[in-house]
Amino acid sequence: MYETRIKKIFDILTEDMTFYTSEEIGNILKCSSRTVRDEIKNLNIILANHGAEVKTVSGKGCIFEISDKKKFEIFIKSEWHKYAFDKEDFNNPQARIEYILKVLLFSDVYLKVDDICNELLISRSQFNKDLKVVKSILKKYNLQIKSKPYSGIKICGSELNKRIAIANCLYKNKIKEENFFDLSDENNEKLLNSIRNIVIQSFLDNKYEITDIALNNLVIHLYIAIKRIKSGDRMNVEKSELIRLKSKEEYIIAVKITENLSELFDVQFPESEIAYISIHLLGKKISNESNVNSIPAEVEILIIEMLEKIKKEIYIDLTGDLDLRISLGLHITPLIDRLQYGLELGNPVLEDIRKDVLAFDAATIAVDVLNKKYNVVVSENEIGYIALHLSVAISRTNEKTNRKNILIICGSGIGTANMMKYRFLREFERYIDKLETCDYINAQKIDLDKYDLIVTSIPITKETKTTIIEVGSFLKKEDMLQIKPFMENNIGRLELKNLFSEKLFFTKLKLNNYFEVLKYLSDRINENIKLNGDLYESMLEREKLSITAFENGVAMPHPVKPLTNKTFITVAILDKPMKVNNKIVDLIILLNIREKEDSKEVEEFYYKLGAFMCDDEKILKAKKSKNLDEFLEIFAY
Repeated sequence: MYETRIKKIFDILTEDMTFYTSEEIGNILKCSSRTVRDEIKNLNIILANHGAEVKTVSGKGCIFEISDKKKFEIFIKSEWHKYAFDKEDFNNPQARIEYILKVLLFSDVYLKVDDICNELLISRSQFNKDLKVVKSILKKYNLQIKSKPYSGIKICGSELNKRIAIANCLYKNKIKEENFFDLSDENNEKLLNSIRNIVIQSFLDNKYEITDIALNNLVIHLYIAIKRIKSGDRMNVEKSELIRLKSKEEYIIAVKITENLSELFDVQFPESEIAYISIHLLGKKISNESNVNSIPAEVEILIIEMLEKIKKEIYIDLTGDLDLRISLGLHITPLIDRLQYGLELGNPVLEDIRKDVLAFDAATIAVDVLNKKYNVVVSENEIGYIALHLSVAISRTNEKTNRKNILIICGSGIGTANMMKYRFLREFERYIDKLETCDYINAQKIDLDKYDLIVTSIPITKETKTTIIEVGSFLKKEDMLQIKPFMENNIGRLELKNLFSEKLFFTKLKLNNYFEVLKYLSDRINENIKLNGDLYESMLEREKLSITAFENGVAMPHPVKPLTNKTFITVAILDKPMKVNNKIVDLIILLNIREKEDSKEVEEFYYKLGAFMCDDEKILKAKKSKNLDEFLEIFAY
């Protein structure tokens, strides 16, 4: 089953019960405003006589209103599901792909292509197109499709890889929809809860900890294992590997879990299946240790290499952060087990993590060490978890380095100067490294450029690069409001604008696909700025590491390594949205950070960028910008 568009519109309107225009809803759902208006009409037909409606107000948009709460609640509980969800529609390519994967992964015999086509009500040519997608998905799990004349097709590969594919492709986040045991949905859910309870009790008995996400993944894999054992599909584990696993704490816990599962499901778990469960546990354990001595020497060496690689390529030095080394070590130790067995930890907050562009880029660079060491490709889900650790460390570093040196200049005597100083300290102490005061005459003698900010109650004519804010002698509330953005965010819009250029700001850009856009922007950049390499090719290389497009319609391409002695940002607002790696994009922010860049402007840009990427309302407004000033007014504040 899948959500209807009507349900998605309903969810948007009822989330905060405020006005939305059809254009805003269309941008969120990636459809036209006309389609939204048509769906709202249909929604109102459904809601008629049920105590609610969507009202449209000229100049404001539409808003959800409930007139009879009791009627509405009865409707939601008894009838809404009929309109909110549809059954599988094989006109939907994704539904067809999932169906083909399902029938092939759960079959050990050859299946005739014509039989599958008849089930899907599609032509053989359409099936062949869908099969190409299926093959590309299976390739990630080292599985192949074998065809045999007059017999059909089937999947070939290891049982372990088949189970991982089943878990990741078919049942993650929606396992309750499937009835593996030919029971009702209600009983099916009870069985899932029974598996969960057995696992949790085993963990409690052995004082063993894993995350909630890892627990859910383990329950899914146990669920699938029972199904596969019942159908005669058993795991194979090499004898030497079985001996190694039996020495682990995880194997003992796996034995306990399988004993209880055997009793509940009347199924026997051979040693190879117990080993399979212990492999999953190895990749999911949380360590309660909190010192560097608890981390294996091999992992410590890898972490040092990873941090050195970050330092070398993007000039962020985290090598001396012991807290980071410990947290990374505790995370990477089970990660190595996952990599070696082809397992993956799901990451439900990946999209939000990726919005911290600096941390995610640093993590992408760091995992290359693991890729080469273990001959793997670390997934975006796993990169996201490493990015979380790096994000905390980068923030910790910024807190230390972003404290400011402030000069207060007062023309009303030492008493007023001290009053201004203590008022300033009381409001902004956490942002201050040094705070000095002086009068107008002494201000002419000292080097004003050594300060980050000058706050003065009298006009200063002496030239300085430092930002000067003029205030009253008593630092009133309006003065504090004027100072606060600088203290919290470091620089203002004028300084931030130095990273942008009118020549590299494009609106209503009309091109056919994403790669044409990247090529066009690369050519325009080359016309204006000298680069130390091929920007277009470097961006393509970066896209291979992980996609730079987001669910909010923004893409942030950038070269894999710095190619310039100047930091600059290019912005392109597209005439029409285009598809980029299954995401719809209409705003591109192309980043070019100069080699060995460590300026406060760039730190502030990343700060603003992170805030911008988390604010859907800002993004919608920014896409309507007609010029750079309008864009920066939205982006910076």
